[in-house]
Amino acid sequence: MKKAEWIVRIEMARFFESKAELRARTSKGTFKDKIYRGVFAQTLENKFTAMDIAQAVDAEFIAKEQILAGDMIRNIYVWLEKECIYQPVWHKRVIQNVKSYLASRGILQ
Repeated sequence: MKKAEWIVRIEMARFFESKAELRARTSKGTFKDKIYRGVFAQTLENKFTAMDIAQAVDAEFIAKEQILAGDMIRNIYVWLEKECIYQPVWHKRVIQNVKSYLASRGILQ
């Protein structure tokens, strides 16, 4: 039986607040990234049904992403309603972008 959308949202919000396993970046900006709480797919699938997960993805409460963990690709889900407060310091982001640019041009190795 399909749950109401607001029930799924509340249950998932509580789950991601208490069981977050990692932080995941969904977009990278010059000064600020979009970083959200995430869990591995298996953890979420053990707690919620496939119908609940599909409903949350359709309602854009969560998003399915892939990360490289070690030498294998892992599926994760991120909670899109609340960004993490932690952000890298803006000048470190700029320095990293400059290093990447210089390395791509062959100036810095």
